[in-house]
This record gives sequence, C-alpha cells and structure tokens, in this order.
Amino acid sequence: MSAALSEMTLGHIEERYKPLRHACEVLARITGASPNAARNWLRRVCAPQADSLGELARNDPEFRAKLIAWLEEGAP
Repeated sequence: MSAALSEMTLGHIEERYKPLRHACEVLARITGASPNAARNWLRRVCAPQADSLGELARNDPEFRAKLIAWLEEGAP
C-alpha cells in the first residue's frame, strides 16, 4: 500500500472510529480483521491489508467515497 493511501486510510479510521467506545470491535466486525489488528490501525502502527481495506470500503460508505475521490484525483 502506498504511503499516501495508508495516510488517507488511517486518517479516516482515526477520525471516524477512534471516538467510538468499542472502536476496535466495530472495526474488526466490519473488516473481518482481528480486534488486535484494528487496535494497531487506531494506534497507527500499521495500515489495513488489502482484504481489510476492501471490506472497509464495502461497509463504510464515507470511506468508500473518500477512496473513490482519492483515486479519481490521480492517486500518487
């Protein structure tokens, strides 16, 4: 994953999910990843893998819109 895509993804995750009380569990449920992986995303230790990124886009319309806009801008 490119650094720009990672930054955009992690920024969205932090903005949208970090305020939630059970953020790790919510992210794990919608992406199919483990709660530990979701915790790492929230801490910006690493970005989601491609399969989790796809599930996030499929289940989070706001992220999907950001991803499409990012791609249409000519993603770096």
